[in-house]
Amino acid sequence: MPRPIEHRTSSTYPAARVFAALTDEAFLRARLERLGGKRSELTSFTGDGDRTLYSLRQTVDAERLPSVARKVIRGDLEIERTETWTDNGGRYAGTVEAAVPNTPASVLGVTSLLDRDDGSELLFNCTVKVSLPLIGGRLEEMIVDQLTALLRAEGRFTQSWLESRDSAT
Repeated sequence: MPRPIEHRTSSTYPAARVFAALTDEAFLRARLERLGGKRSELTSFTGDGDRTLYSLRQTVDAERLPSVARKVIRGDLEIERTETWTDNGGRYAGTVEAAVPNTPASVLGVTSLLDRDDGSELLFNCTVKVSLPLIGGRLEEMIVDQLTALLRAEGRFTQSWLESRDSAT
């Protein structure tokens, strides 16, 4: 049964600044270098200011995977992820799709970035689905845990990235 994820990340920066980072090619490359695992890369990037589309590959070392995942996945876990972000006059929204090649695992969802009194909030609403009898639910749970940890780390990285840009000026 597919598992939903609702994850919120807060920033002390306004949504426009966070959006600018999330749609910046240099930011994405730096985030991947820090959090993406070995052999991670930005595989495509297209942006025109109002709309940005990018795809990336992230890896998780096999030894970091739970035993249930190692039964299905041989070697390191590769994740293919595509995100689209749109600025609709200061309303920031997007989509996210992720898949693990050669497995029946997928993540589909939407994102939104909103201003708050003390900064901004990034919201991910996603569904994780693994179409495997007997162990699909356990794998979905593992993916939810891994994805939630990744989203937390990406939120911390974004905050740090923006802070480093402020201190450089």
